[in-house]
Amino acid sequence: LLDSCGRKALRLASEYWNIKDGDFDPQIGARYQLYVEKNYYAKDYTVYLYTFIPSGYYECIALAYVDIDTEEINVVRYPYGKG
Repeated sequence: LLDSCGRKALRLASEYWNIKDGDFDPQIGARYQLYVEKNYYAKDYTVYLYTFIPSGYYECIALAYVDIDTEEINVVRYPYGKG
């Protein structure tokens, strides 16, 4: 379960990407999933944006470093690759 800060980070990243957790993109035939992780050595959160295709294929297409105090978002595209 996310705390209030984690929920805020998720909301800010979701608004930035204009994508909600579970949204389906018919152009690529994939569902989006957002995953939040607290950075314990900093005051920010990392929000990962994944696409999932029903066959089990997934890809992290972007991640956002979110400072919930300033609401600043730094986005990295295609950070990891495919699975």
